[in-house]
Amino acid sequence: MNEIIYISPSTFYYWEKCPLQAVLSKLPESRNFFPNNPDADLGSLIHKFYEKQNEWKIDSLERFNLKWSHEIIEMNKYYKENELQSIYFPIQWYASYYTVKKMLLCNNLINKPIHFNTNSSEFKYLYEQWINNDVVGGRVDLLVKENGVVRQVVDFKTGKIFEKLGKTIKLKEVYKQQLALYASVILENQNYMPELYIEQISGRRFKVDIDSNYIQDLKKRAIDLKNKINYTIQNNTFENLSVCNTENCEYCFYRHNCDMYKNTFMNKRIGLRIDLIGKISNVKSDIITLISGSGNFKIKNVRKVCKYKVNYDCEVYNLFFPENNDNIVFETTSTVIKYE
Repeated sequence: MNEIIYISPSTFYYWEKCPLQAVLSKLPESRNFFPNNPDADLGSLIHKFYEKQNEWKIDSLERFNLKWSHEIIEMNKYYKENELQSIYFPIQWYASYYTVKKMLLCNNLINKPIHFNTNSSEFKYLYEQWINNDVVGGRVDLLVKENGVVRQVVDFKTGKIFEKLGKTIKLKEVYKQQLALYASVILENQNYMPELYIEQISGRRFKVDIDSNYIQDLKKRAIDLKNKINYTIQNNTFENLSVCNTENCEYCFYRHNCDMYKNTFMNKRIGLRIDLIGKISNVKSDIITLISGSGNFKIKNVRKVCKYKVNYDCEVYNLFFPENNDNIVFETTSTVIKYE
């Protein structure tokens, strides 16, 4: 297995909590196991519009609607033809606040000054710009440069950017760390501290003030994390990187490849969700019986009974497990089955 080259600012927060994610994310079998969340895919499309707004010349409602329709048609074509993603076809039905996000994006783009030829100005607006040093590497949504100096770093977010800690409302730590790591790379090439912003889809910007000591501490932690991960890869001991707890594991995209997760949380409720491992003993109508080491489970609301094979060992992910329900679970839209 190859060593990791860069710590991404957008994944550092999660990799530090469970470094095994960094390794599992590189494995081919980790990809395309769970369906993509339509909210995430819509967010990627919105980022693409910001990146391409100059190239596409999105300067009117007509141009925006034409390009948006084309991109959504292509995305829906992929969803419809992909067995895993077809559960979310069409994306307009499943992406949260689809119409609102489209409207806000349109208003934000066509009401902004468009710089079709940034080279003619002392200011340059660089979208999806790659920056890196020996440890950290990633694409910044927007860098604003003046005479070669980075004046602003802007990160676009389509979801909630604040979290409640006790009685305090503050910017999510994952976003603060992301901006801080971008700043750490930029400050290696200039003495000027750029202004750091989070911009929502509405066009509203929030300035994020980050102390230089926080940036330096995060830079050191990124170095330590990279060294820790690569050391285990070199010695083939990367399973030791696992930090298995409900916070890290509940929605982890790589848990189907994590032995520690399977030994700790399979067949156990996490919140209102459960992943099962066992053998299918009976297939009847829309109710499946699965035998596991911790008892028998009844799986209800099965959409395609033919997916379940009697007397086969399997893993079933993303099942709904209501409280006070004695081993009766329910399929969800994103339920996935893996056979041994």
